[in-house]
Amino acid sequence: MKKWLFFIGTVFIALIVVAVQVWSLGTDIGPAEDCVEQFMSAGQSRNYASADALYVGLGASKSDIQDFIDENYDELFAEYEHVESSGWRVDTKESQSTNMSLSVIRGDIVYGDGAKLSFNAGLTRYDGSWRIWSITIDGKEL
Repeated sequence: MKKWLFFIGTVFIALIVVAVQVWSLGTDIGPAEDCVEQFMSAGQSRNYASADALYVGLGASKSDIQDFIDENYDELFAEYEHVESSGWRVDTKESQSTNMSLSVIRGDIVYGDGAKLSFNAGLTRYDGSWRIWSITIDGKEL
């Protein structure tokens, strides 16, 4: 009888832990997705200052952002419509060198003609809002 109670208690605790983890996956995805949307919109309008303000890339400069947008404008930014996120990992790791929690969002960039390109964006909280520290769209990385 004690073994069954222990087993049932263990299963109950495991279910609570899983439920909390699943709930946390959806927490704050809206603002994180908005950050990627704003970056794509800034690129579409070639507003390099706005794109730069959304980016806290580890080692990327303002000119790197401008070059990324200009070199990939027709393919990645010109017909941009919106972002559809399909996955979200919150606080996947904490960088010792920057003392920031790094999270990842992935999904598709949707274009005016219905085409979709996959993206992965590394995000962090910086000055109270989400910022991009890394982004890859259809294999092209900033």
